[in-house]
Amino acid sequence: MIGGGAFRLLGCHEFRRAQDRSRARELFLGAQLKEDRSIVDLLTSNETFLNEQLARHYGVSGVYGSHFRPVTLTDENRFGLLGKAALLSVTSYSTRTAPTIRGKYLLENILAGPHHTDPVALRPKLRIPAELGGIEGWKIAYSLDLGYEVGPEVEAGVLAAVDGLREAGATLEEVEVGWTHHDVTAATRAHFAAMFGGSVVEELRAHRDLMTAYTVQFGEESAEVTMADYVDGMKIEARIHAALGRIHRRHRALIGPGFGVAQLRAGDDCLDVDTYAMLLTAVFNVCSRSPVLSVPSGRSGEGVPTGIQIAARPYDDVSAFRIGAALERVRPWPQIAEPALVAV
Repeated sequence: MIGGGAFRLLGCHEFRRAQDRSRARELFLGAQLKEDRSIVDLLTSNETFLNEQLARHYGVSGVYGSHFRPVTLTDENRFGLLGKAALLSVTSYSTRTAPTIRGKYLLENILAGPHHTDPVALRPKLRIPAELGGIEGWKIAYSLDLGYEVGPEVEAGVLAAVDGLREAGATLEEVEVGWTHHDVTAATRAHFAAMFGGSVVEELRAHRDLMTAYTVQFGEESAEVTMADYVDGMKIEARIHAALGRIHRRHRALIGPGFGVAQLRAGDDCLDVDTYAMLLTAVFNVCSRSPVLSVPSGRSGEGVPTGIQIAARPYDDVSAFRIGAALERVRPWPQIAEPALVAV
């Protein structure tokens, strides 16, 4: 039998050891902050602070006395913040370790949070300020075609926007996007078919005579999409996400055209036009976490407005607005509200 005095003694001993663990953690974090160390060092450093009692707990020899001193560890399991006893003890049961509790702690406190290479990492609540700042010193990527074939007037519109953004103080760099319009078409077909293709197919069977030719074509194409097509489409989506992530790693945004041609002829049948080859917005339907702002870039030779897309990093809506506002300040939008041409 263990008497109450022994229990009190054990409790007092454990309390002092908990205090030591907390003190070691505070000293470790303080040193990291004081020396302005990187997050990598915070998680991998082999340095810590120990006194004699905590050293015995860690299995470290040669440390005597109650005062703490810097110690270099050799056991990799004790490296960094995640190896400290103070953190390990609060993410486990009193008698054994608990991977689920520890994993939950890591997800909520260490791994959670935004990262520009992770398109699904949630950002803080979006707040767009009333006053948008400038873009001086920003690095912005641009592509004249976003992997598609585009007309010369479309390219001219992008170059006009590039000149305007340089005038606003940004650094513009032309990039290879790393995908083709064939990649985007394959991914988009699978993407849309999986999202709502099935419901269109059902309506097509019941109300084909009430549907437009475009909707009928979309339903028929969706009916042909197989599970293998969907899996292949998801793989392509992943490659496109990775390519865009590499661009966003070095640039605040990517700009490019929104449409492959300046205008279509009035009366053209939509079934005679490859819409997937002309709608350059589709790539950002695939990379849907990247906010995209469409703004005017000029006019075609026939007076039809042209435009560009500003694709910011995932969930970074404010940057897209700042770039658009900066462009508008130096190159006010063309006046497109002209009287309509009426045939007589």
